[in-house]
Amino acid sequence: MRLQLPGRYVPRKDTAVGVGILLILVALLPFGCAQYDSDVGSSIVGGGFEGEVKETTFPVTRDSTRTLGDQYKMLTAALPVGVQDGLHSWAILSYQNFNFGDTLLSVSEATVRIEYSGYIDSLGVTDWTPWEAEVFRIDEWYNPIQLRYDTDLVLTPMDTLMVDPNEMEASFQLDDSTLYRWVNDTLDYGLLIRPLNGAGFIRNFWIRPSDAEQIPTLTVTATYVDDDTTFTDEEVVVNPTNTSTFLVDDERVFGAAERIQLSTAYVRNALIYGDFSQFDPGKVSINRVQLIVKVDTTWQYNFGNQQGKFTWNYPASDWFNSPLDSITIGSELSTSAYGSYLIRDTTTFVDSMAIDITPIVRTWVSLPEENFGVLVRFQSEGDLMRRAAIYSSEATDPANRPYFRVTYTEYDTP
Repeated sequence: MRLQLPGRYVPRKDTAVGVGILLILVALLPFGCAQYDSDVGSSIVGGGFEGEVKETTFPVTRDSTRTLGDQYKMLTAALPVGVQDGLHSWAILSYQNFNFGDTLLSVSEATVRIEYSGYIDSLGVTDWTPWEAEVFRIDEWYNPIQLRYDTDLVLTPMDTLMVDPNEMEASFQLDDSTLYRWVNDTLDYGLLIRPLNGAGFIRNFWIRPSDAEQIPTLTVTATYVDDDTTFTDEEVVVNPTNTSTFLVDDERVFGAAERIQLSTAYVRNALIYGDFSQFDPGKVSINRVQLIVKVDTTWQYNFGNQQGKFTWNYPASDWFNSPLDSITIGSELSTSAYGSYLIRDTTTFVDSMAIDITPIVRTWVSLPEENFGVLVRFQSEGDLMRRAAIYSSEATDPANRPYFRVTYTEYDTP
C-alpha cells in the first residue's frame, strides 16, 4: 500500500508547468540617432549654430572581471550535480514532513529515489564515463542563502549514488539513525549530494517537475496509529520540503589577462571604463555611443547555453581606483537600477556585440565626475549555468580589444 501524505503534491490536469518571471528593462534609446550614420561629414545649420557630424573611435581605458562567487542558490525545476569544465555543483535535499497519522510507532527502510532530467551542457561533454556521488546527512543548521562552496559543514556519510548517462533514475538508502534524528528529534537539516573524483559532466535531476512521478521521493516503512486504527509496515511516500539548493564553484577556472569572464550561477560581470573628457560639452552634442566588445567563441571554458541576452548597468561607485580584492568574491558594488538597458541584436551568441550606451555617456560628458564605466552581465543570472568570455583591453590581437564608437556633432561658436 502506498500512502500519499496530507499536504503533499497531488497531480492535477490544470497544474501549472512553470512560473514566468517578468524582467522589466528600461530602454531610453536616443531618438533619431540612426540618421547620423549616413550624415557623418555633413553640416548642420540652425539656431545660430553651425556644426558638422563626425565619428570617432577610441579604445577602452581599463576593464576588469567582477567576481561575486556562488550567488545562485535555488532552482524550481531541477538540481544539477557533477563537475564539468572546472564548474562544481552540489545538491541539497530536505525531507521534514513525517506526520504519519495520529501517532507514529516506528519507521524504517528509507530509500530516496531520484529521476534524471538532462544535462547542463551535453554538447561540451568529452567524458561520458559513469561516476559516483557521495550522499551525506547534514548535522547542523545552516542558512541556505549564505551557504558557500567552501563552507565547512558537519556531515555524516550515508550512501553513494551512481550517475550513469545510460540510466534515467537512481536511488540511495538512509540508515535507521538518520530516520530517528529526523522523526523523533526533528534534527532534519537535509542531505548533501556531491560528486566524487572522476565526474566528467553535470547532470540534472528533477526536484519540482510537473509530473508527480518524477519528484525525488523518500519512501519509508512505517507503523502508525490513525483514528484508533493501527497500520503496520505501511509504505509511506514523503516529498521534499523547504529549500532545495545547489552550490557552484568554478573559481578554479583562470583565463588569461586578455579575457574578461561572464558567468551565471557562479556570478561574474564585466566592468569597462572609457575616458570621454575629449568631448567638450560646450561644443559637442553626443548623437550615439556604442561600446563594441568581441566575444571569444573559441574559448575552451565556454559553458552552457550561450544564446543568452545581456544587459548593462552603470556603476555608481569608483571601482577602478580601488584594490582588486574590493570587488572580488562576495563584495557589493553599487549600481543604478535606472541604468539597465537591453543589449540588442544578441538573441544568439555572436562574435561581437554593439552596446548602445548613449544616454549615460551624454551625462558623463556633462558631469565627468559621475563616469565610473559600465557593468555588463547576463540578463538572467539565476536560472541557468553559463560561462562566456569577451576580449579585454589587454588582448594580444588589437583587433579583438573593446572600443567605443562615438557619433557626435561638433558646433562652431556662434
